[in-house]
Amino acid sequence: MRNGFEIIFRDRHEFKHLLAQVRYKNVVIVEIDKEEGNQQMNVTVLCNDPLYIGKDINFSLSDFLKVLNDAKDALAACP
Repeated sequence: MRNGFEIIFRDRHEFKHLLAQVRYKNVVIVEIDKEEGNQQMNVTVLCNDPLYIGKDINFSLSDFLKVLNDAKDALAACP
């Protein structure tokens, strides 16, 4: 975990490949999938946790970009 961020790899039956979830303080905020290949990964932003409805989630942009890049690199290395 880096500055509250964590990367979890998931296998979902509707996807051919693994996807990476990026969590901030144990709340999933984005999922990254590589269904269209390593060069065209897609990001889905999620936050439907009842604790955060109507509240802003604020964190360092630099830390967020670093953890997204870490997740992208790690997912690209997965089969």
